[in-house]
Amino acid sequence: PVGYICPNFGMASPILCPAGFICSKLGLQTPVASCMAGHYCLPGTKSHLSIANSTTETWILNDESGVITVATTSDAWIYVARTSPATGRRRLRHPPNTNSTIGQMPFPCPIGHFCRDGVSSVVHK
Repeated sequence: PVGYICPNFGMASPILCPAGFICSKLGLQTPVASCMAGHYCLPGTKSHLSIANSTTETWILNDESGVITVATTSDAWIYVARTSPATGRRRLRHPPNTNSTIGQMPFPCPIGHFCRDGVSSVVHK
């Protein structure tokens, strides 16, 4: 899956993308994209920008911090009527349990820190 690598043929399960890299494609044997300068990437980073993998109404971008969180009150999570003979309502897409869920994306380097290309955590100046 996206956000994982499969370095060996026939593995029972994939390995989480290592910190400092972005694994944005399916079937990667090794990470091919390092985290961009000015950002740091935690393990499992799957996109340069999480909004690219979803509709913009399901994510909220904090302009000051650059962190993207899920919008649990969004119209993207609406209930729809079940088709007959079933009764009641259901969701086509389910939101995460909490609105503190963040997109798996590179995080902007905090003020007072320097993040070179391919880093997995912040480095104090």
